[in-house]
Amino acid sequence: MILAYCEATNQFSLYKGQPWFQFARIIRNVVSHKDGGILRTWPPDLTKAGITAVAWRSRMLDASTVGKPVEFTHHEALQLFKDQVDFAQSKLA
Repeated sequence: MILAYCEATNQFSLYKGQPWFQFARIIRNVVSHKDGGILRTWPPDLTKAGITAVAWRSRMLDASTVGKPVEFTHHEALQLFKDQVDFAQSKLA
């Protein structure tokens, strides 16, 4: 929903520039694809851009974790969701 809103209001670049954006994107892929919990591939667009690590709060994911389990707790998921909601609320007006 946040993506759709940002695209409709020409704010995608602002959305993509958020410190949690790439981290959230990778976590979403980790938990929703295949058997979940394992980082299967590093996003090709990040590789092409020379980005080998992404961070959010005190967490970091990097290309060396490909093929390994990624632990992401319920508490962390709620914190990340809150950061995304806070962003969306700040853009609605």
